Amino acid sequence: MEANIELDDLIREVQRKLGRNVLLFQQIEQILKWMLIHQEVIVWSNKEGIKTNLHERKKSLSKATMGQIAKDFIGNTFSHSEDSCSDENDCEVNTNYIRLTFGSIICDEDFYNTRKTELEALIAERNDLIHHFLPRWNFDEFESVRAAEKYLDEQRERVFPEYEFLKSLVENSQEDRKQLIDYLSSDEGRKDVILSTLRGSHHLFGLINYANTKKRNDGWAVLDAAQSFIRQNYDENFLIYELTWIKKNYQCKTLKEIANKSEFFEIREEPTDKGGVRVLYRVKPGLEFDIR
Repeated sequence: MEANIELDDLIREVQRKLGRNVLLFQQIEQILKWMLIHQEVIVWSNKEGIKTNLHERKKSLSKATMGQIAKDFIGNTFSHSEDSCSDENDCEVNTNYIRLTFGSIICDEDFYNTRKTELEALIAERNDLIHHFLPRWNFDEFESVRAAEKYLDEQRERVFPEYEFLKSLVENSQEDRKQLIDYLSSDEGRKDVILSTLRGSHHLFGLINYANTKKRNDGWAVLDAAQSFIRQNYDENFLIYELTWIKKNYQCKTLKEIANKSEFFEIREEPTDKGGVRVLYRVKPGLEFDIR
């Protein structure tokens, strides 16, 4: 009788530890999903406030298997040094939204392979626990139940460091994302979203490039000369298309209006020797651009 009570107590302890490990794997799955959901964010910003596509991304991952989630996480998160990293951070903008793709964690090949191997091993541990744990043990024998308890303890020791590592990734990124969303919710952030495409145009690149390389000794550049420079250095058909688009979306008909609308430049006029007026511009103090 006493032996049966001892066995029953041990079985209950195994059941508790089984639930503990299952919960740990579920927590890891939720972390992986969170990371995947937030790796790409589309933000719509307007006078009503801010809206993102996070709900849609969450829904798309709701039925994904743990194995698929882990595979996507490794593929989207880690890049070793031999990978092409030129597009590690991507930003697509429109006049009313911004698409932010958060970059990979750049690491050496050994670290990449270690992360991949450890996460694959974790998935194997999880599948073994869910699908094969109970048939492996004889719950009528004390030693078999004791071995099951030992297995669960050792499994937790193997899995918990991975949980802690993934948890640290989330904690490190949550504040950055919060600051980004707060910024895009602000008046300044919404304005930057609206102006992002204009600021990424060839007309703006040309203005900045000319101001950096052809400015006068007093720091000012001649706007008419900048316009000639742009026509000479960028494809004419594309410039015509781009200007048509800018007129439609930003109501800018001239290069001066584009420069003024971008808020990147100071603009002033000076008289010419022949009694006319020359438009000058320069990049606002404190702004720096590296245009190649």
